[in-house]
Amino acid sequence: MELNAIQKRIAKLYEKGAFHPGRFQVDTDKHREAMFLWLLQQAESCMYLNDLKKRIWQISEELLNLVELLDQAGQPVEGGMYCESAGA
Repeated sequence: MELNAIQKRIAKLYEKGAFHPGRFQVDTDKHREAMFLWLLQQAESCMYLNDLKKRIWQISEELLNLVELLDQAGQPVEGGMYCESAGA
């Protein structure tokens, strides 16, 4: 698969450690890899960096809305921001 310019930029950031665990409070490689793969997928259809940034902001807003809905449900997450998989 040939990467476009935006995908190459994301790959370089990943290579330099931009997605290291402490930066986004992600404690396993599986989550970090998923975010990287998601960014590559989103960048595949973006011709310009601003297009990708807009898409990331849209998804971020949707995730924040989901967090608010979860908070309104009155079910606090035990242990803070970290989640364990259902199989753990």
